[in-house]
Amino acid sequence: MIKKISLALLVLIIVASCELQENSQMLKIELHGKLQNADSIELITYDMLDYSESIVFSGSIETLRNKSIDITLSGPVFANLKIDETFHQIYLESGYDLKISMDNHDGFDQLKYCGDGAEINNYLEQSSQIISEYYRVHPTWFQMNATTFSNTLDSLARYLNIPLEPYDFNKRTLDLLKAKNEITLINLSQQHRLINADSYTSEDAKNFSFGLSEGIPSDSYFLELSLLDYAQVLDLFLRSEIQEPLFDRESVDELDSLKDYFPIEAQQAIIDRNFPAVISEFLRAKDVSYWLASEGISEGLETVYAEFKRDFEDSDYSEQLGKKYSEWLKIGKGQPAPEVTGLTINNDTISLSDLRGKVVYIDVWATWCAPCIKEFPYYEDLKTRLNQREDIAFFFVSVDDQAEDWASFIKEKETPKGIHIREAIKIGHPKIQEAYKMWGVPRYILIDQNGMIVDSNAPRPSSGKILSLINSL
Repeated sequence: MIKKISLALLVLIIVASCELQENSQMLKIELHGKLQNADSIELITYDMLDYSESIVFSGSIETLRNKSIDITLSGPVFANLKIDETFHQIYLESGYDLKISMDNHDGFDQLKYCGDGAEINNYLEQSSQIISEYYRVHPTWFQMNATTFSNTLDSLARYLNIPLEPYDFNKRTLDLLKAKNEITLINLSQQHRLINADSYTSEDAKNFSFGLSEGIPSDSYFLELSLLDYAQVLDLFLRSEIQEPLFDRESVDELDSLKDYFPIEAQQAIIDRNFPAVISEFLRAKDVSYWLASEGISEGLETVYAEFKRDFEDSDYSEQLGKKYSEWLKIGKGQPAPEVTGLTINNDTISLSDLRGKVVYIDVWATWCAPCIKEFPYYEDLKTRLNQREDIAFFFVSVDDQAEDWASFIKEKETPKGIHIREAIKIGHPKIQEAYKMWGVPRYILIDQNGMIVDSNAPRPSSGKILSLINSL
């Protein structure tokens, strides 16, 4: 592995010989050469909270070639250049005057930068190639045992740092790049730990250089730079160390009764870690965003959201969280239920609005979803307790992509009695997953006789809570 990486990649030191121009107050980018006959280019920045993309500029390479693209930046930022379908990480500061072309070295298409800001971006291009080579040499890295993986990661760390030596970076840039490399390695190690959690012994964790138990870097500068790798490190830490243990300790049958309290417990766990204020702010905002997206507005979510707004009055994340919260209010109790339409196994069209006058319990499921199917046996008891009333409709909405899979399942497996459809989108209507802010399935929705939402994230059949809720209607 050492020879392969060293021969293929470490010889790729780029010597840029471009005429430098005077610094300007704006960032300037020019595209030169054929860029390997690529057609399109986009410069993309990322939101740290939900990873959404912002397109800074886009166009055809032919149109933009040899022209100056002027961009105003609010501060230094990591971004991605998307050339056709390939992504290249780039670092930008105001005053940079970058000229970009593409070379092919030893079979690798590699961007070449000249001008102000060239050195750091030439290094970033090299480090990306080194990481790509790591994946090529170790296609099953996620299946390695902890010791073997740790050894390969140590080798990768050395290769990432070796190309730093020929560059004349100032201390600030050198420290930034070394820290970025460490974040890349932590991100890899997190993924390995999560995939192989059951195989890690306490001794493995103790000897593992970048294990989650050792914590995470807490430098808020990487958030300010919009370094996506760092946001992912924080996100994986939040998921694995704080959120997932809440679910692991309880049985599935208890989740509906307890999940309202999970946001409060997760927030307290973040506070107890005593992170620097900026990191705590990000983790708490990310946590609010997670619970809102996965569980909707609950009593616990309202509590932690109110406390977040109190503790961080001028947070950069407030507007974004406010928009997400407002979207959930649109499918809150008493709001008109978004339409749902589908085809039965006999190709008859049925819509939610056709069931007006009945209480409708919607079960959104898929044939490949084991937790969905696990709930099916509970319907028989539920219907018995409801005395098989005709003014209650059980509406099963499949989100399967393949009609054949769904039809075969309905014909061959035991499914609850009710109205079974596979979703068919009407023009002008969003998919049910979009309309009801769904992250996954199963999902249960309760609608009253007038077509108004009672609960857009209702209890599941096994919870024991849905019976009283339906009876109350």
